[in-house]
Amino acid sequence: GQDWAISSSAFDIYIGGSKLTDVVVPTSITQISSNVFMFCKTIESLTITANVQSIGTNAFWGSGINSVTFEQNGALTTINGYSFAGCTNLYSIVIPNGVTSIGDGVFIGCTALTSVTIPSTVTSIGTYAFYNCTSLQTVKVDSGTIAGWSSTNSNLLDNATTVYVKDTISSVGTYITNSFTLQGTSDKAGYKKYVKNA
Repeated sequence: GQDWAISSSAFDIYIGGSKLTDVVVPTSITQISSNVFMFCKTIESLTITANVQSIGTNAFWGSGINSVTFEQNGALTTINGYSFAGCTNLYSIVIPNGVTSIGDGVFIGCTALTSVTIPSTVTSIGTYAFYNCTSLQTVKVDSGTIAGWSSTNSNLLDNATTVYVKDTISSVGTYITNSFTLQGTSDKAGYKKYVKNA
């Protein structure tokens, strides 16, 4: 596979005289290099194609991304530290199935992020991964490992008001039960709903 490296300090990227706003990672790319689009404010949307196996440290830090789409059934397993840190326009993220590791500070300072989905394959989330995500209200957890935590330094639930846990997960740890109450009904089919205690 190929490693995708364009520039380590790109602020605006122009192609044919036009600012680059939409990035679709070519299918020949298997690794997105560290710092590749760091501080590139013109990027608004990003599509990670199925062949990408890892996203490098700081790859999109401080960029203008507001949406990220991951192709289904992809090879992505690792999102390295601070990959999307400081993306203050990013409003929602669905981590794709197959990802096992979310690095330190991956979404730190993503102040517009309102919802996140953690798939069943995730077994680790790094320190401060969701620190200062002040708008993060809804968290969907398909991972029994994450739901079973007793504590974490990931800041995933710091500002969350609602947590949805996959029905097939039989028990949740004190990380959820200490601050949230299981509701009798859920508005998401296949999920138990927990609401933050007043």
